[in-house]
Amino acid sequence: MVELSPQFADGPVACSTRGASWLTFPASTSTEPAGETDDELVTGAGVLRGHLTFAADAAPLAFRPLGAAGAVPLVVSTEAQVRRPVRDAESEPPFDLSRFPCVLHSRAGERIPCELLAWSDGKLTIRHPFGDGAGQVDAEQFQALDFVGETLAADSYPTTEDFGELLERALVIPRFRRKNPDDYLIVARSDDVMRGELVSILGGVLRIESKLKEQDVPVERLSLVVNIEERAPDELAGARLTLDDGTVLVITPDTVEEGLLRGRSVACGEGAVPIGRITEVQFGPAIA
Repeated sequence: MVELSPQFADGPVACSTRGASWLTFPASTSTEPAGETDDELVTGAGVLRGHLTFAADAAPLAFRPLGAAGAVPLVVSTEAQVRRPVRDAESEPPFDLSRFPCVLHSRAGERIPCELLAWSDGKLTIRHPFGDGAGQVDAEQFQALDFVGETLAADSYPTTEDFGELLERALVIPRFRRKNPDDYLIVARSDDVMRGELVSILGGVLRIESKLKEQDVPVERLSLVVNIEERAPDELAGARLTLDDGTVLVITPDTVEEGLLRGRSVACGEGAVPIGRITEVQFGPAIA
């Protein structure tokens, strides 16, 4: 039901929308900016301009369309994407990159700058800028570790095609290990590749078992460690956040405090993300 004021009537007329096919409005004379600082909510139905808001009454993430009186909480189970302009492009990085020279790639598609501390008992111990103290990443969540930090802004870590025949030869499984193949590739900065089992990383030395022999390799000589174990993808919940430096986190949003969005990362557990650094948010099946 809508109310219209037609020229032939002295006052408003209540009209039913049943049978109506379209409704037009006169061109707006608003001086509102065209939207260089507006966010965009992208769904299967189209694109809606507005602003991604935080700390809404019902949820930590919400969207306020232009012209709306308030923000609407976003449903993370619905496939959608929010694109935000980079607001702090000329400011200093949110953390000291020299303290986090490595990049962790998780099976959930996260890219997280970090400092490598150790590998032991199937767990990677790292320090990253979004949490307090050291944290552990299970082997089930670990996909790759970039020791030189070149893949932070890339779409993914290098694949077989990036190394050509050299890596293809490393992927050949020896006959005596075909029932239980090694799960890791060690890539040196010289592009030499070794396949084996990751035993430990401690004190700047990586120990790998390859062809039934253990070998020690200085971490400073390495480019990548890649987990090539085949696993079915996990069902992901929450939101995929992309930051202006290329960092990607898949988190379940919890609360907002002092400009930080707090939540739980798939790989790294509890953490906090600077709101001003978020350039993209994805929800629903798109994050899998």
